[in-house]
Amino acid sequence: TKSIVQISRSNIYRFGDPNFAAPVFRDVEWTIDEGESWAVIVGTGSKQKTALLQTLLGHLRITPPPLPGGLLSDPPRDPHNSVAFVSFAHRPRAAGGAFYDYTFRYGAVREEDRITLRESTFGEYDFLNVQPKGGKVKTPVEIAQNEVKKGIFEDLTSRLGLSSLLDLPLIALSNGQTRRACIVKAILSEPELLVLDEPLTGLDVNTRPILLNVLRSLHESRSPRIIMGLRIQDPVPDWISHIALVTGETILTGVKDEIMSKHAEHHAKEAEHRTASTTPSYLQSGLDHGKPVVDMKNVN
Repeated sequence: TKSIVQISRSNIYRFGDPNFAAPVFRDVEWTIDEGESWAVIVGTGSKQKTALLQTLLGHLRITPPPLPGGLLSDPPRDPHNSVAFVSFAHRPRAAGGAFYDYTFRYGAVREEDRITLRESTFGEYDFLNVQPKGGKVKTPVEIAQNEVKKGIFEDLTSRLGLSSLLDLPLIALSNGQTRRACIVKAILSEPELLVLDEPLTGLDVNTRPILLNVLRSLHESRSPRIIMGLRIQDPVPDWISHIALVTGETILTGVKDEIMSKHAEHHAKEAEHRTASTTPSYLQSGLDHGKPVVDMKNVN
C-alpha cells in the first residue's frame, strides 16, 4: 500500500534550530497509508497542532528525514505545490490594522466593499472566456482543462450551498459561508493533499454535516486527500479512521478508537491526581489522624 506520509523515529525542529536545540516534537512515529482517513487532534496547546500540520507543508525540519516512497517523495515533489493548507484556527486581523464597521452592511456599502464573492475568491480563475486577458488565445487543451475545472467549481459550490451567493458582496456573507468558499478555492488549486485546520469551528450545526460529507467524498476519490486538524472538544467525524493526538512535544498515532481511549484514560488519571493533590490531609483515607474533635454524619 502506498504511503502518504512516512516519518520514523524523527525529531521535528524549526528551520534554523540546531539538532541540539529542544525539538518541537520528539520521537515522532507517523505513517499515513493510502485509504486511511486522518485527523490531527490537540490534547494541549493549539499551536502544537498547527505546527504538526505545517510540517506536512515542509515548514518544519524533520530529522532524520521521512522515508522514501511517500506521496511527496515518489517521485520527489515540492510540498508547497502539492499540499494546500487552509487554517481557520485564528481569525486574521483586518489589513493594516483597520477596523471596519459593518453595522449597515446591507445599506450604506462603500464602493470598495461591493466586491463579490465570485470576484474576490474565484476571480483568478477563467472558466468561461475562450479569449483570456492579455489577448492570448487558449489552446484546445487549455479549453478542455478549463471545462473540467468549471465542472468541479459548479459541483462544489452547489453542494456547499454557495451557488446563489457568488454575486453577493463579500461582506454580506456569514463567517461559515466565507469559510466554505475558502475550501473550494483551495480544492481548485488541485493539490494532492488538502490540510484543513479547524474547518468546523464557527459553522452552524446544520452546515457541518454537509461540509463533512463533501470532504469525505473528496477524500475517498483522492481528489484531493484530506487531513483535518480538530480541537479536543470537536466531534470527530465517523469516517475518520485514524488520529494523531498532539500533547506537548509528544504525538500519539493510531486507530481512532484506541487513541481516544488512551486519551480518556490519561485524562482520568490526571484528574484523579489533581483531586488527590488538592484534598486536605484530614480528608484522605488510610491515615492515622488521632482522636476526632468533631464528627458529623447525615447532617443538613
